[in-house]
Amino acid sequence: MPSESLLYGLIGYPVKHSLSALMHNAAFEACGIKAKYELFEVEPENLESFLVDRSDVAGFNITVPYKVKAKDILNRRFGIKNVPTISQEEEMAELAGAINTVKRFPNLKFYNTDAAGFLASLRFDLNFEPQGKTVFVLGCGGAGRAVIAALLLA
Repeated sequence: MPSESLLYGLIGYPVKHSLSALMHNAAFEACGIKAKYELFEVEPENLESFLVDRSDVAGFNITVPYKVKAKDILNRRFGIKNVPTISQEEEMAELAGAINTVKRFPNLKFYNTDAAGFLASLRFDLNFEPQGKTVFVLGCGGAGRAVIAALLLA
């Protein structure tokens, strides 16, 4: 992947309503990074093809409805099992069974950053420590799974 012009994006279905491209492109420009962030509205039957074949995309975020299915596809095709140095985000992806971030270069890695973000928000924004508390989680999609994983580890 040429370092002078990197392509990033958001995949999901639908994503046309997302402000992610506007936000990321403004950040790239403000930081002087030569990159572009696009919205990739990937229909369900094209998800595996996008994940496997779009090597021109250096990295991407994943949103509904693909956080669980994308992890399953990438684990099946490339796997992260038996990696000696697994990051906290990769461990969280395994526990949650869902991913929201994929990085292609220099090596393919996929993560779940939802869990860490959720815990940070609880602790720093709400001054709430979840350890020893009873919590009700409504939802079982990729983000809901990440919340449950974060609470289990906390």
